[in-house]
Amino acid sequence: MTWLGGRLAALAASPATSGHRLYWGWLLSALVLAGVVWWREHRRAGEGATAGSLIAWLLPRRVWLHRSSLTDYQLFLANSIVSPATTVFGWFGAAWVAVRIATAIDGAVQVPWAGFPWSPVTTCVFTLSLLVERDLAHYINHLAHHRIPALWPLHSVHHSAEVLTPITLYRKHPLYDVVKKGIDALLVGVFQGLLLYLFGGRMDIVTIAGINAGYAAFHLAGSNLRHSHVWLDWGPALDHLFISPAQHQVHHSVDDRHRDTNFGSILAIWDWAFGTLYVPEGREDLRFGLGRDVAQPHDGLLRAWLVPLADCARALVTGQRAP
Repeated sequence: MTWLGGRLAALAASPATSGHRLYWGWLLSALVLAGVVWWREHRRAGEGATAGSLIAWLLPRRVWLHRSSLTDYQLFLANSIVSPATTVFGWFGAAWVAVRIATAIDGAVQVPWAGFPWSPVTTCVFTLSLLVERDLAHYINHLAHHRIPALWPLHSVHHSAEVLTPITLYRKHPLYDVVKKGIDALLVGVFQGLLLYLFGGRMDIVTIAGINAGYAAFHLAGSNLRHSHVWLDWGPALDHLFISPAQHQVHHSVDDRHRDTNFGSILAIWDWAFGTLYVPEGREDLRFGLGRDVAQPHDGLLRAWLVPLADCARALVTGQRAP
């Protein structure tokens, strides 16, 4: 009961925790950006702009009280209680792999440029390299969950959402976190091990602050609008460099031309390089879910937890991906 109380207290403190996507500052920035989008749409349509119309536009009942959203809320609460072990596994696993990779390289290979002299420029390069390698690891991880039949059922819980809200980020199977963080531990660990060796194992408070600043910029740019009905796009030029909220919404679309696109988290360069980038030319009407003719398989907490397990077992036996 003490542990459960601690988990519920941590959940209640999420809006005050800057490391949480539902931190009040990130939510406020999303509201401001959504307000700008709303203002532009109303001016274009020549409609009256009132506080009531803004609230109705931001919080439509058809989205926030949809059956799909109700399942999101259940998964958010339930997964928040069972998630601590997977979080510890992910972060400590990456650090463990990174140290051993750096040690192994140091003992087997002599690279003449390893151990760059430390300077402000080196600090910036190291910080940017850490951000980029984490983003690449996310891209590979995300792509694997779409392409490997035995992994897809765990990720399909997220994609079965029929409407999107910021809580949809937490619509996932608890085993998805275990697998994702395990893969991240390997990928991030290998990348960071190489960087630690090349930069002489140096990491100071400036580097850590720089990484945090990078993710803060990501959240301030509307990370919570990625799972929403608010269409916020950066335009063709920036869409080739950064994944906009609109591009992630496209990733959730059931339209054939949107299938398996925009896997990136922050950077769009990986999708661009590997041919999975989709850049919208303007506002698109999107429909979300697993497919146009696919019934909702994850209606409610129990089905969202149990159905993917059966689908994973079937995929391991047949080698075929479930819808």
